[in-house]
Amino acid sequence: MAQVSPDGRWWWDGTAWRPMPAASPRQGSARVWWIVGGSCLGVAVLAAIAAAVVGYFTWQAIKTELPGATGSGSVPAGFPSDFPAYPGAAVVDGTVSGTSPKTFRVTYSSPDGPDKVCRYYRSALSSGDYRLQASVTVPLIGSNCVLGFANAPAGRSGSVSSAAGASGGTRIVGTLNAR
Repeated sequence: MAQVSPDGRWWWDGTAWRPMPAASPRQGSARVWWIVGGSCLGVAVLAAIAAAVVGYFTWQAIKTELPGATGSGSVPAGFPSDFPAYPGAAVVDGTVSGTSPKTFRVTYSSPDGPDKVCRYYRSALSSGDYRLQASVTVPLIGSNCVLGFANAPAGRSGSVSSAAGASGGTRIVGTLNAR
């Protein structure tokens, strides 16, 4: 085993100090690419698992009829009027909590399938001041989806979830945080 100088720039060959050979730039850059690629893959796998878990539990929460809830049948006071309501959907329940930010939650029921509802909201939340931030479809449990959105000019963000209802049709839950 050769002795290396404390600064790592020289090695002792037994008779004289010799400069360390230069590392091949190709060898170092290949290692970096493997590290970067592996890290990206790991993050993507973790994100997919997290999205599937969130989607599954959201689906579990909205797939059943709301036991014992009669619902207000209207959106709560102060609910932003520019939020896209699904055409033909009936409001089942609407609540508001908090003060700054206020959190609005509106549950709709539609006779249309979850796939059609998801397509509508992907389009509606990608226009005007709304921007779609995330879109997750959970294929293991049908075409149910969870969409995250923001409306930066108005200082709002939230999510829309849709899933097949227990008695047919689709349950749509919109959650909106507004300052």
